Amino acid sequence: GFDGVIAALGSRAATPDIPGKRDGDGRLLLPTCRDVIGRHEQLGPEVIMVGCSETGIETACYLAENGHRVTCLTRQDRLAKDASPLHSITISWIRVDPETGRGRMAPYWERFPNITGITEASTISVTADSVTYRDRYGAEHTLKGTDVVVCGGTEPLEAEAMAYARCAPEFYVVGDAGSGRDIQTAVRSAFGAASQL
Repeated sequence: GFDGVIAALGSRAATPDIPGKRDGDGRLLLPTCRDVIGRHEQLGPEVIMVGCSETGIETACYLAENGHRVTCLTRQDRLAKDASPLHSITISWIRVDPETGRGRMAPYWERFPNITGITEASTISVTADSVTYRDRYGAEHTLKGTDVVVCGGTEPLEAEAMAYARCAPEFYVVGDAGSGRDIQTAVRSAFGAASQL
């Protein structure tokens, strides 16, 4: 009996297939970014973040604000490579070079001295408190910490959203349910769908 349905079911945390992240029964042994928000006190002081897209770096900032030291590993050539410049520019800051006295626009995460980034790092394996990775030159390194958090992005709940497709003559899938998106495009897609009704 409805005229339209907007399915905004969101997404689930993606967990890349890394040796050591699951037990023999397939259960995930390591927390994801979504698992630690609001529960940072369950983590120790030295956190290793595997995957540092926009979601990963924002989680790292949250942990840093709450007193954790965070080492972020990413396969990309820079942290938060997928971050929207429009989003980042509103919270970026001017960093002054102590030697030259000149300032430059710096990403928001650089304001935290307790965040360290390692780029072009391919994760080989993980344990509850360590990560082994290969650097850009092929050399292997193992980092030790108190906890490891996996941040592999998101997987849209598209199939779950499509279960509502025949509930009304007009049907729209918005936000993360359609494809993994940032908050800006999620809100835009929802506004667009609402405008069509």
